[in-house]
Amino acid sequence: MKKKLIVVLLFGFFGAIKSQVTTESTVKSKIEIGVRAGFISSTINSTFVKSDPKAYFYAGLSAEKPLSEKFSIQAEANYTRLGGTFISPSFEIANNNVQPITVEYKYNFTQIQIPVSAKYYIIPDLSASLGMNFAFNLSQKLESNQPANGGPEIQLDEIKTLNLFPFLGAEYKLSEQFFVDARYSFNFFSVAKMGSLKIGFVQAGIGYRFR
Repeated sequence: MKKKLIVVLLFGFFGAIKSQVTTESTVKSKIEIGVRAGFISSTINSTFVKSDPKAYFYAGLSAEKPLSEKFSIQAEANYTRLGGTFISPSFEIANNNVQPITVEYKYNFTQIQIPVSAKYYIIPDLSASLGMNFAFNLSQKLESNQPANGGPEIQLDEIKTLNLFPFLGAEYKLSEQFFVDARYSFNFFSVAKMGSLKIGFVQAGIGYRFR
């Protein structure tokens, strides 16, 4: 149901853009290039449990193409890392004694993300966005604090190279050059080739557009 709702919203949003563009003749043609960076926090949902969040940074470039006074299209290229930590109780035998221990499993997905979004300017300095984030995994690793559980780090081969994240966001212009933005990316699609392993994340940051 959530996936269908996002699809309907996407088609409706882009349909509104097309209608707006055809009715307005005074449209900026310049593509605005910028840089952006900020904080990102992600969590992983498996079939039965949810991970503790992973905090990281993101940094990249953006390009915005105005279509009318109210609508524009924006594409980005960002470097970041997603993941989460699962904590599981276990035990070990030492000197013929059974001792309880805590095993940590840390997922790390290093990615180049290509978010593409439609933006609607509610007022000249405030916009809302709806889009899809195309995330390409550069590496996908699982770390454990117990060597018996696969060593300190193993490569995950069952993860998809391309992950999809629908998102909603907002941006506020502080000046002609500087802006702040925030967005939430939904965990609708599994990142695993088999089974269910879904990542959702929230991010917030600051950017600069060259004029």
